[in-house]
Amino acid sequence: MRVPGTTVVAADVDGGAALTFTTTEGDVAELRRRVRARADMHNKRMMKRQQCAADASSTQCQARRRDAAMAGREAMPPATASVEDVDHGARLVVRPKDPSQVDALRERVHMKAERMASGQCPMRSRRGAAPPPAN
Repeated sequence: MRVPGTTVVAADVDGGAALTFTTTEGDVAELRRRVRARADMHNKRMMKRQQCAADASSTQCQARRRDAAMAGREAMPPATASVEDVDHGARLVVRPKDPSQVDALRERVHMKAERMASGQCPMRSRRGAAPPPAN
């Protein structure tokens, strides 16, 4: 979330986990827009995963599963994302579709927060790009 002065904190919430993004010096409206865009992207990606599960023969779906396995990545459990405004930012709340997967989801969310706090962008590193420089 490359808005100046942004910090991210992960926390467990009822039935899921949350990433809270706040800024002390940046544009709060822009930060909120970006968090909403991230939630929308997450929900669209989850819909594509459901489509892949329904069409296991799809070449594109097979390639995604192969790439994830080769990278040693464990996929985030199917989940829905929503956004809440907070003082100076926004909270992205993620809840698994299957409540029995809440622990796995929380682990992934906390890992993402750690990577973001260290200056890595999970989306860029997934695509093989170098992480952005730390602010």
